[in-house]
Amino acid sequence: MGFFFQWDRVEQTCANQFEPDGQNFRYRRWQKSAPVSVTAAERAQFIRQFHLRLRYASFGILIATISLIAALVLFTGTDRPEESDLGVWIGLAAILVLFMSYWFWAYTAPSRTLANRTPVGRARSREEMRRLGLHRISYVQLAAAAAGAWVMAYFYTPGHDMFSGWYLFWPLFAAAITITSAVQALRKWAS
Repeated sequence: MGFFFQWDRVEQTCANQFEPDGQNFRYRRWQKSAPVSVTAAERAQFIRQFHLRLRYASFGILIATISLIAALVLFTGTDRPEESDLGVWIGLAAILVLFMSYWFWAYTAPSRTLANRTPVGRARSREEMRRLGLHRISYVQLAAAAAGAWVMAYFYTPGHDMFSGWYLFWPLFAAAITITSAVQALRKWAS
């Protein structure tokens, strides 16, 4: 478990880039590119490295956030709150950009290491990727997305008529999520 949330799903997305191929595996960057053969030991090493790099990222976010808070407390006074708000947003944006850059670098590390290997197949088409995505999502997740959208609509409009003025946004948002979930469920059922 990471500092901010569980990393096991993030690690699983990295592991999903490696498809079983007998005793070995085939690596596809972002699960789409042309596959490259790797051994089970290489796959384990790549996943271990990604796991370790995620832990570094988690620790880095903690240190950066504490440093941001300390800097804001030390260098901004209470007489100009607008400036401290701007500092918070700039600091948070910088932390997010650094984290995402590091994550992208760690996630694509196998493709850089395996760049000189000859592909053993073709890249997946857009339709194949769509089917793969529908295969991985469950009907329960689709239903939970729709239900969650309606719960959000209810809780963001307490004491107001959710069908008037700007509060109308929330039921429209929930309806859009519900329709999208229903369409995806139908596409999953049909495939």
